[in-house]
Amino acid sequence: MTHESTRPATNPLPKPSFYTTLVRDLGGLLAPSSHHSEHRRTLHASPRDWILHLGNASSLLYFALNDPPYERRVNWTGWYLVYPEDQIDESVTEEASEATRKRKKSTMRLGPFQGRVACTAIQVGRGVCGAAAERGETIVVTDVEAFPGHIACDSASRSEIVVPIKVPRSWVFPHSSSADEKVVVGVLDLDCAELSGFDEDDRAGLEKFVDVVVDAVGENGWWVG
Repeated sequence: MTHESTRPATNPLPKPSFYTTLVRDLGGLLAPSSHHSEHRRTLHASPRDWILHLGNASSLLYFALNDPPYERRVNWTGWYLVYPEDQIDESVTEEASEATRKRKKSTMRLGPFQGRVACTAIQVGRGVCGAAAERGETIVVTDVEAFPGHIACDSASRSEIVVPIKVPRSWVFPHSSSADEKVVVGVLDLDCAELSGFDEDDRAGLEKFVDVVVDAVGENGWWVG
């Protein structure tokens, strides 16, 4: 008896509809509920909630994109974060030397993720993650080997999208004179094992996804120590 090979099922939803549902589900997952037990409400009040939120968000995203997948399977989703010791308010430190600025803003640290083991630190300005953090804008890369300075944490990755995490400057630097501006405090990174794994629909959907995470974390994020 012969068995006819079948193509794995793919996600039937148009991407805009998929992301609308995903963002809604994320909001429900991260929102405190009046029906939680007292212990659960206390847990949600913790200044370390951001760890829970980023962990659940990366898991939700990874499995939503892969079960079932679109035509190209995502092999990594996760966060790289700028902690207080690596952040400096350039608007009020003009006297700081260039070497000090470079040292203080040079590194993003690995946060919660789903996928194979990853690089534990990435310099701002290096690779796709570093470029997105430096520019403060989402970067979609159809072929990582063609991206100058790409950092190959997983050799299986062929394409990538990175979304910067931006919060009000006043959340990071309470005494800043430019409180209404936004500061990059990390990135959301997704890798795909095939070329052209991400497009403009992914950009729009993932930027909304990051906005929900920022709203849930509020002012008590990793950037305050």
